[in-house]
Amino acid sequence: MGRKTTTRNGKPKTESFVLTLALRASDQDLREALLCFEAIRQIYNACLGEALKRLRKMRASDAYKAAVTLPKTVEGKPNPARSAAFRAVAMEFGFAADAIESFGIQCKNRGGFTDRLGAPETQRIAQRAFDAVQKYQFGLRGRPRFKGHRGIRSVEGKSNAAALRWRDGCLKYGGLALQAVLDAENEWQCEALSRRVKYCRLLRKTIRGEDRLYVQLILEGKSPKKPKNTLGQGVVGIDQGPSDLAIVTDQEAHLLRLAATVEEPGAVKRRIQRAIDRSRRASNPHNYNPDGTIKKGPKRWKVSARCRGLYQGLAEVDRRLAAERKSAHGELQNDAIRRGNIFKYEGVSHKAFQRRFGRSVKVRAPGDFFAGLKRKAESAGGEVLEFPTRTTKLSQYCHVRRDHVKKPLSQQWHVFPDGSRVQRDLYSAWLARAVDGDMLGASGLDEAWKTDEPRLRAASERGLQLARVRGLTPPTLPMRPVDVGRTERPSAAPGRDRLAPLRQNGEVRQRDSQNLGPSGPRGSTSSVLSRTSFDSMQPSPIMMVWFSR
Repeated sequence: MGRKTTTRNGKPKTESFVLTLALRASDQDLREALLCFEAIRQIYNACLGEALKRLRKMRASDAYKAAVTLPKTVEGKPNPARSAAFRAVAMEFGFAADAIESFGIQCKNRGGFTDRLGAPETQRIAQRAFDAVQKYQFGLRGRPRFKGHRGIRSVEGKSNAAALRWRDGCLKYGGLALQAVLDAENEWQCEALSRRVKYCRLLRKTIRGEDRLYVQLILEGKSPKKPKNTLGQGVVGIDQGPSDLAIVTDQEAHLLRLAATVEEPGAVKRRIQRAIDRSRRASNPHNYNPDGTIKKGPKRWKVSARCRGLYQGLAEVDRRLAAERKSAHGELQNDAIRRGNIFKYEGVSHKAFQRRFGRSVKVRAPGDFFAGLKRKAESAGGEVLEFPTRTTKLSQYCHVRRDHVKKPLSQQWHVFPDGSRVQRDLYSAWLARAVDGDMLGASGLDEAWKTDEPRLRAASERGLQLARVRGLTPPTLPMRPVDVGRTERPSAAPGRDRLAPLRQNGEVRQRDSQNLGPSGPRGSTSSVLSRTSFDSMQPSPIMMVWFSR
């Protein structure tokens, strides 16, 4: 089943891309926008509750139960009678997108939100609520939740002629007229703004504890290409892991770390989380047992102003991590596109990566990287071949033996019958270049190995050297940050600098020493707040020393 080529209105779909721009908003403009977002939140919750109620009644009806008992397929094809029965019962109970959109319009009019929201924006938010419930109906996701105090972060229209519209570098919405921050020297931005605007989306982001407004313009056509990111020529074989990436092209071979410049500030997050826990316990002693565990049953929690600030600080750490990861992914994706026009890699399960390597995947995000690589390659005119692992088994295949030899995950080297070896991921990426369809084309591998063997062995040795050197990126040894600015316990040898040998060898790297504020006693409130000053975090709010365990 292919993608839909028409919209709900029957119009043909066209290609589109997104341009995000910051908006200049005064305090009054921001207050007006936040009132609009609050109205949207209330309408979303009303539509979500109504859709869940209609779904519950529909499932309890006899007609729905009878439709469930019908066979799903007839002669190997979907049963049209079953589909018709489900459509009929859905129309009977009003469980449809149009019906929920009409309910959302009624809520807007009765709630007095006509001056803040337009009909297209209300229909979009009602459609979002219905889509969430429909996925829950089909078992594609869990039961959707109502939006709380954090609210909804975006609102969009259906066209550029709606209440939310883009006019001459300005976003207009109701009584708001927000000027965008434009860069006249940015050629890519100027070319993008020359395209037709399909519709607009207003975003609300929280940066350093402050709400800021952005506009996303959904523009028609393909994204303009920068001259430096021109699509290359050749076949690029890629082997993906939870944190590492092996790339083999016609001329090069590399073993890379995904988002190599990104390291999770675990020490900072742990300190903030401990401060949050202390604040919760101090504000809600009635919710804890004498042994410190949380009491069972429903509870009411008080959140102090200090605790809310700590939550904002924790969210700021994750926001910075995501922004840095997105930038690192984009650089690596553009670099890969410049090296070829045909990309081949195994279609592994990134959800399985999350289950087995949760901490690494949280920082490296291989799924996001390959989704962006596929989007950029296809937009540039390249071809992406994602083949199944069950038919190819590249990590187990040996082109010399012409057979599959199973290896444990701990074995990082592929050993040939003559005793020579090559790095396992690089060898799999090299084999990926020979995949045709869903099968590995074994013919011609012997001749290709004679040409490609030297650069694969050289890349393997470079990866081995990086694993032996401290402090280099991409780090392949376990690394951890140490806060040398906080109060330390007295050592056995007073006055002795335990890091002096490392400083002499140049293995100590200190960052942001100028941003380290005065710290109070360890574990105190002033100590936590001074070490989590997010306005000066570049990219970390503390002075850090990296060394291998």
